[in-house]
Amino acid sequence: MNIEQFFIEASSHDWFYDYSDDHRVWTNGHENKQRLYSLAEGNTVKEKIMSEFRAYTLGQRERPSLDEFIAVD
Repeated sequence: MNIEQFFIEASSHDWFYDYSDDHRVWTNGHENKQRLYSLAEGNTVKEKIMSEFRAYTLGQRERPSLDEFIAVD
């Protein structure tokens, strides 16, 4: 999976699943987040994408954009 595909996956993840009252939503969100972290493991750019989305959920930054992670030649 390339960086763009990974970013799309991360971007479509429900980053606020922790706030759901529905346990199924929480379970699905938790499992998907674990899957994303597994896919990112060992790839610096993908790990950075995950870190920036985490900062977004904590209110420490605006929502990440793909342009931040794509190298411009």
